[in-house]
Amino acid sequence: MNPIYNRTKETILTELSAFEKETLIHLLEVAQELERSSRKHPKWPTDVIHCVAIMGEEAGETVQAAIDYAYKNKSIEGVNDEAIQTAAMCIRLLNSFGNLSPEAEKVTRQNTKRPQA
Repeated sequence: MNPIYNRTKETILTELSAFEKETLIHLLEVAQELERSSRKHPKWPTDVIHCVAIMGEEAGETVQAAIDYAYKNKSIEGVNDEAIQTAAMCIRLLNSFGNLSPEAEKVTRQNTKRPQA
């Protein structure tokens, strides 16, 4: 197969398998959600714990949507929507690695120290 940069968009799209097309659609949905959420919440933590907590919150909402689908006859679209939001926060976390601050990590650790018993 030729390298992707030597082919036109139309050629690339016709050569994709059904799996690759479906994956591309999901990646585009994640990119749109990432852009939307970044505009809505432009500030992003500079410590890894809070970054991961945001991602984890979205994952928890995905689990809740799955429970609602399985046991409360809710739509599978809720699971899809939450999974897209989770994936977007995973990307936002990955994109933030260059902006994480060791000083922010120290403040987080200081603010979460447990009192001595």
